[in-house]
Amino acid sequence: MSSPIRNGNTAIDDEDIIATQIKKNQSEHINTEDTHNILYDALSTPQTAISLTLEEWLGIFETDPDEAARVFFSFLLLSSGGKKEWAGDETNIDVELQRLGEGAAKEYTGNVLTTKQAKTYRKNTEEFFKRLIQDGDPEKTAGVLDRVSPFVHTMSNSQYRPFRHLATHISMAMMKHTAQLLAHIDKTEPAKKKQNKKEASVAERLKEAAESFFNGVFMHRYRDIDSAIRQEALIGLTKTILLHPKHFLEGIYLRYIGWLLSDRCKDVRLEAIRSFGMLVDCGAPVVSFFERFMARFIEICFHDTCDIVRLAAVDLLFPLHRIGVVSETQETELHGLVFDTNQKIAKRFGPFAAQLLQQHPAVQEKFSVAKSLPIETQKRIDAVPGGFTFVLVFIQCCRFLRQQADPLGDLQTYAVAFTETLADSLPTVKNFKGIAEVLLMQREEVPGLEDCAAVSEELLPCAAALFLAACQLHISPRSSGPKKRKAGEGETENAKNTLLERLPEILTQRASPAAPAATAILVRAALLSPLLSTGMAEAQKRLEELLSVASRMFLQHTEKDPLEALGSVLSKLKEVSRERTEHEIERLSDEIHSIAVSTLGKITAKNKKGFSVLAAALTKLRVLSSLGHPPPDATVFLPAAKHSQGKKEHDDLFKDTAQILSCTENGKEHAIEICTQTLQSGESVSRRLFSLCILCDASEQDAVTDSLLPAVELLRDEVIAMASAEDEEASAPPEGATFRSPEHPFFSQYAAVKLATVLLKTVLGERLPAELLIPFFSLYGRLKTPFSMEKCLKTILPSIKKRDGPEMASFIKETVRQTIEESQPLSEEIIRLLADALPTGPQTQLDLHLALLNKINADVECDDRKTKAENYKRTLRAYEKHFAKNLSDEARGTIEQSLRKKFEVPAGKKSLYVFLVTNMRKILDGEKSISLKEDSSLNSETTPRKKTRGDADTPQSFSFAASPLMKNVRQ
Repeated sequence: MSSPIRNGNTAIDDEDIIATQIKKNQSEHINTEDTHNILYDALSTPQTAISLTLEEWLGIFETDPDEAARVFFSFLLLSSGGKKEWAGDETNIDVELQRLGEGAAKEYTGNVLTTKQAKTYRKNTEEFFKRLIQDGDPEKTAGVLDRVSPFVHTMSNSQYRPFRHLATHISMAMMKHTAQLLAHIDKTEPAKKKQNKKEASVAERLKEAAESFFNGVFMHRYRDIDSAIRQEALIGLTKTILLHPKHFLEGIYLRYIGWLLSDRCKDVRLEAIRSFGMLVDCGAPVVSFFERFMARFIEICFHDTCDIVRLAAVDLLFPLHRIGVVSETQETELHGLVFDTNQKIAKRFGPFAAQLLQQHPAVQEKFSVAKSLPIETQKRIDAVPGGFTFVLVFIQCCRFLRQQADPLGDLQTYAVAFTETLADSLPTVKNFKGIAEVLLMQREEVPGLEDCAAVSEELLPCAAALFLAACQLHISPRSSGPKKRKAGEGETENAKNTLLERLPEILTQRASPAAPAATAILVRAALLSPLLSTGMAEAQKRLEELLSVASRMFLQHTEKDPLEALGSVLSKLKEVSRERTEHEIERLSDEIHSIAVSTLGKITAKNKKGFSVLAAALTKLRVLSSLGHPPPDATVFLPAAKHSQGKKEHDDLFKDTAQILSCTENGKEHAIEICTQTLQSGESVSRRLFSLCILCDASEQDAVTDSLLPAVELLRDEVIAMASAEDEEASAPPEGATFRSPEHPFFSQYAAVKLATVLLKTVLGERLPAELLIPFFSLYGRLKTPFSMEKCLKTILPSIKKRDGPEMASFIKETVRQTIEESQPLSEEIIRLLADALPTGPQTQLDLHLALLNKINADVECDDRKTKAENYKRTLRAYEKHFAKNLSDEARGTIEQSLRKKFEVPAGKKSLYVFLVTNMRKILDGEKSISLKEDSSLNSETTPRKKTRGDADTPQSFSFAASPLMKNVRQ
């Protein structure tokens, strides 16, 4: 935002001093010594007789206008914190006000709008100007405004901030009441047959007065450097528009409210949103105004730094949608708020999202034709708990989830977030019984409504995910109070019974090899079954049924995800029925082993089907091996690894073979041998990465020898290059392609990040030098994926935490550097992770301390003093809680000594950081009680400068005064 225009004046020299004194005297009453003023004495006192005061002042105005003007001007000066009344020349108001402002700065006593008197003062001045302008004679009112307006206008453009603040408040009060009087005149005059020239002249003078307040005061003060003044101007304009919409409800006035949505102060943005809410019912003139600023409004909903502002914006979506200013495209964009990481925002948006889903045109259209359906169809739909409305809305929820879920994210994670957000406002999402019935509903059962009453193949994964989320909501509820917990016990039992009774049937009908994604999700739902948590000895028949279904599906399916999910179910079944389950696993292993050996003997280069059968069999054997049932002789599959060499499409076959070999004693050496050869070959990145993982897991000694380091470095560079490549504009993926399919436009990103994550998780610790890992930091910062620096650190630091010395120090310093370069926010969790891995050595800790403080400075940079102080407090608290306490005594002592000297902190203060947090607002305002001993370097810059990539990360030696943090603190 551009700097405010203040009547052509340059920057205010005494702004910082005056701002400090304002804050210092906020709770004090204004001391006017022996000065008496009828207006000030009355309006600053509670329970005063406003009408008598006004009558007395108007009496003075009728007999001596000059004296009345002097009393009014003195009233304004005293309200602004002055001690003297007006005795200047009205021909040189600006010069006299400047002189008075300079004097007041030296002997400041407070601004009435920032003291305990403010509430009383605002109420009384509001009543005073209402009676003066609306209840009086219009001609006399016009005369009073003509006389006092020039002084108020000039005062509002003063370099002295309290003058501007008070004058803005008075101007806005006069403007809105003048506008209300004009609205009354416009309403009553047309009823008269004839309006004389005198009345017309008075109306014109009042109109000019109102416009002069807008042009002379508001136009300058809505961009004032003080956010309180900007807020004052905004409130005044909004009320003026509401009081006289015929004249002010136009774009030339409304646009200023829209522009203030981008104000740097959260309080002003919040007031602008409230203004939106007040204007929303003003009719057609505001529709185009709202449409113009909807893009900015949506941006606030998603990205504003203040949660209160975001919540206010989300609350306003209902009325904005009601008047039709939210387009279909914007509705789709807003749907993303359902998955917002801030639970308050998501929950607040829930009712609006529920309304959109229930009132969707597809739902309403199909509901209208339901009456003409065959009786059999109506009966089938009515049998579903929730009826026809539930079925239509649930299918729409599935479409919504399919549209909004990130292809790189976990569908189940999105389904859980969707269900938790809408659980209170849309009963459909937690109706697990109804969802189970819809999953079992066949398309031929609902002729004419196949697309909206039965789950299609493309929506099946979403429906399965919502079913699992609904069951989780009741079986594994989040923490809640005793009353809610007791009330939900019945629903928990119902959900468990539904899983017991309906899940085997759902798995039989819906879990087909043609739908691997949905199958994997539905199989995971079986993990919630009470059979697998308690055993339920009385339900042995159902346990046998579940084991039978799982075994049958394990033989039928060939995709990795459902097979691994089935492996998890078999593992759980082992815990509750060990003997029976192990017998079944052995049977499966023998049968699949026979198929694999038989197929292996028939493999030829042209036999593609044979390769597919063998790959599926090996995947199943690998899953069973992880359950403790490896094949008796894994070496028979060595030819499979050789057959797959040089063939990228057979990567999974190679991986499964190598993992099966590594699980058996007689095959481990062979696994190490083929993985070493693969790592040094020109095979695919995926295959070489997996070989490296197997080497690290299977080797009893260091797997990565000096001879293999060049191959590992090459692999690392290829993975990073693959992940860093810019995405090309791609069309929609082919039908049925998932983001794991090579033809999918997201495949390259997914594969690269997945490979990098596997590398970081598997081969760290004492296996690889830290230098090989550092480039991965930038990878997480650049990609638009679910991964973040926080997740990256959680992956890396536990593996490398045991290291010490220069290597670990450089590793953490590089972490801080990468977070700065990639604009990653330094959250409390990142500070905690870094603190846990803090190396020893005072100089290293000093360097890291300074780098971290510089990063804190970059994160909390903000033009608004109040917001900046709050940001500093929040981050310094996290810093003291996690990082500073882990410093060595020597490093902490050196740092605190430097900070105490810089801030002149009393020696008796126990915690330096608590002291800094407590006094951060004063520090930012430069109060003399905590004055800074400035170095020459601090005065070299007068405006904050953002850190660039070319800047040094840390100085050669510790110098807290030279850090960017100190520069911002002073400014």
